[in-house]
Amino acid sequence: MIAFITGTVIEQTDGYVVIRTHGGVGYQVMIAPLSPVWDLVHKGEELSLFTSQFFRENEQGLYGFLTAEERNFFELLTTVSGVGPKLASTILARIERTELVDKIVNEDIAGLVAVPGIGKRTAERIIIELRDRVFGTGKKESGQKTGTVESEQVARALETLGFSAKERKSMVDVGRKLLTEGMAVEDVLKKILSERES
Repeated sequence: MIAFITGTVIEQTDGYVVIRTHGGVGYQVMIAPLSPVWDLVHKGEELSLFTSQFFRENEQGLYGFLTAEERNFFELLTTVSGVGPKLASTILARIERTELVDKIVNEDIAGLVAVPGIGKRTAERIIIELRDRVFGTGKKESGQKTGTVESEQVARALETLGFSAKERKSMVDVGRKLLTEGMAVEDVLKKILSERES
């Protein structure tokens, strides 16, 4: 799988760029309209992108992103039934990643439907399927302190949602404090995400 690419932009259109690597091979990398990637695309200049390679029976493509976290979230979105790579990249181009996480956690169907290509049913599937992945159940091991499992659930949820280790550390620290105050994991996640947005 091709996870990262660096090279010179030799062609650009509305939907993709062609990047010639230092080895002389040109790769077509799909980029959604309105993606912040376009701000860095200049023909004849070097461009580095994190990439996700997509294969399907009659379709394949390489999709480009500015960060590994955005790429990871793209891959998470494509696990949802009815969400292909084009729609997933469009979603991430239209809604900033942390805002998208907030919409999923808070079950904001109207906010998701505002993205072209997402109907009510697709929005509901995104929320249901990703919430199930985010709020996985964790069993308390013998000898674990109260709140340890919950803290790990918060950390896993943030990792699943594409936050980097550095981003997660401060968020989990806040979450741990809220958990000791008796707040539920789901409510903790909602609160730390809303505070991050403010």
